[in-house]
Amino acid sequence: EKGQIWVMGENTLVRIPTDTWENDLRSLGHSYLKGVSFGGHGFAMVMLGHYRVGSADQVLIVDADGTEYEMTAEEQILDYDAAGGYVCLLSSKRLDIYTKDLDPYRSMEQTQNGRYVVLADNASAMLASRQQAWMYIPE
Repeated sequence: EKGQIWVMGENTLVRIPTDTWENDLRSLGHSYLKGVSFGGHGFAMVMLGHYRVGSADQVLIVDADGTEYEMTAEEQILDYDAAGGYVCLLSSKRLDIYTKDLDPYRSMEQTQNGRYVVLADNASAMLASRQQAWMYIPE
């Protein structure tokens, strides 16, 4: 990211602005790291779980100035991504796209058994299964 360095450890997210080199440390507490995406512009998307085994059930967004946004997932998350000013969560029932502050943006109910998702900067999403891929372009 321009102007800062993001470092993800097992229990800590560190944001280091390159103009001051003073780090901003964010502990993950008692949650377990399940994944991270640095694909968004000016923020990190961290996926957390309450248990060592199992999938992520919490989403944490930390933006460039250290502001945090958190959300608990309603369903098991199969895949996730961040791009531009958006993040997305793919479950077996739906694809949800949110703004970087976790405000709902768009949803799609029929994911046609998609298991993987890649998000573009304009909030378009490429969904894929083992046999096919398709594009979702929000209105």
